[in-house]
Amino acid sequence: MDLFSIKNNRLIRMAAISGLFYALVLILGRQIYLYNGFERAFSTPSATIVTILLIILIATVTTAALYFFFKWFLIITSEDADFQKKVITGTIKGSHIKAWAITWLVLFVCWLPCYLAYYPGVLSYDMPEQVNIIAGIFPATTHQPPIHTMLFSWCMSLGKLTGIEPIVIYTVPQIIIVAAVFAYMIQFIVKHLLRKKWEVILLYLFFTINPVMPMMAMEPTKDVYFTCFFIGMTIFIYKLVIDSTKLKLYEYVVFSINLLFAMLFRNNTLYVMVLVVFIIIILAKISKKIKLYLTVSTLIALIVFKFITGPIYEKYDIKVLDDKVEMSAVPVQQLALVILEDGQNFTAEDWIGITEFIYDVPLLKEQYNPRLYDPAKDALYKTNLQENYGKFLKLWAKYLKKYPEKYVRAFLNLNIPFWYPLASTVDSFSDRFYIETDIGLCAYQFERDSKIPFLMDFYEKIGDFSALDKPIIRVLFGINTPIWVMLIGILLLLVKKDYKKIIVFMPALLLWATYLLGPVSYFRYVYPNFVLYALFIAIVLHKDVEENGDI
Repeated sequence: MDLFSIKNNRLIRMAAISGLFYALVLILGRQIYLYNGFERAFSTPSATIVTILLIILIATVTTAALYFFFKWFLIITSEDADFQKKVITGTIKGSHIKAWAITWLVLFVCWLPCYLAYYPGVLSYDMPEQVNIIAGIFPATTHQPPIHTMLFSWCMSLGKLTGIEPIVIYTVPQIIIVAAVFAYMIQFIVKHLLRKKWEVILLYLFFTINPVMPMMAMEPTKDVYFTCFFIGMTIFIYKLVIDSTKLKLYEYVVFSINLLFAMLFRNNTLYVMVLVVFIIIILAKISKKIKLYLTVSTLIALIVFKFITGPIYEKYDIKVLDDKVEMSAVPVQQLALVILEDGQNFTAEDWIGITEFIYDVPLLKEQYNPRLYDPAKDALYKTNLQENYGKFLKLWAKYLKKYPEKYVRAFLNLNIPFWYPLASTVDSFSDRFYIETDIGLCAYQFERDSKIPFLMDFYEKIGDFSALDKPIIRVLFGINTPIWVMLIGILLLLVKKDYKKIIVFMPALLLWATYLLGPVSYFRYVYPNFVLYALFIAIVLHKDVEENGDI
């Protein structure tokens, strides 16, 4: 295929649809991001004309660029290049275990200086709350995953016995485990997807010199272990859709274990993976036997999960929260925007219904933040919302009919950093660090004793994003980049009609979608997607490579 050969109508249609979609996201997203609405774009006839012309211009340019990009992509991915032996697996003949072990060691050594810079560790994100649960200051609930709280409880107990700081006991093994899992993924990509040595070098550089990798590997947050299990599930799904006949029985067992622990660390995994398994069973061209194995392994994980979160939690006095307050970020933000912008037109009857759930309207008006749920949550009558959720939803539906445009704006604005391409990664409204590295106040305290102070200064600039907030670099590390990597990847698979591989993107895509319903945009939420860049890009760019041996 020549880049400037006769037109391809299918590619033109795909480029045009994608170009229009991107133009709408860029123009309308900017209006929401900067002005919290679309009014300025359509305030006058001239403003409307300018907006439409901008959409047409961006859509046209993007369509043309995408069309030639699609043709170029088909050219480079259709080349019948010979498979070249890899840097690691080629030099260590046939020994995948040895190659994995060396990769594991390389990652650990490359990440160790970051940990030494923050020695003995960090106590950020939700860990202070979990420490207070361990100390008995807070009650044990499922607001934080009990398995993660229990893990740190063991570290604190072991610390008392050995005299070693509990945070050291927690952090060092976590770094080792994360390095082991990432080494497995690297070797899987090298063995099954890469063909050229320079690609392998880039893959290793992404995991070794990328400052985000060591920083997140030492973070005491549930998202780190969750990412490890999520990687395992994603690789299993890749194997399943590529050639399910090669899967061995133990791999279904491992998938079931990964699914169970992923759900225990993040319960939104349950909805994501049940939907993914359903999609695979309906759409994937696999045998009934494979579908049965997949269904059984999924059901076993779900049954064990329900047993743990039921009788086991009850035995250890862990209160299972049906936390409707936490899951109501979007509807509460939508009602809050309606109150702020049109509350002056409410009747007495309207206010009676509203104040049944939002009791402190003055506080709401004072604190409202379009990209952070906590201020609006402070104004809620939480007990009433929890006990009368059906009535709350009826109230929400009532104003949905009256103010659909405000509801759309509130929804899009709450987590706009996750999808708007030009959004700042460290959002001025939500005011959250890119990666937190503090020692939070709680029942357990320790003093930082940095072994490499100058390196800590460098990583602090990574944590607040100042060192990464540079042209091009900010795009590579942005929290909105994951969705665009996934969408572009899926689009390119559609271009080359490699439809079955799209299913591999589904877990990460659906996981991302659940965060649009969340209270704030955090990098750690999309950390699994960030780590999976390497696998997704390799899947899109290359055909499957056949080679003997397991990895």
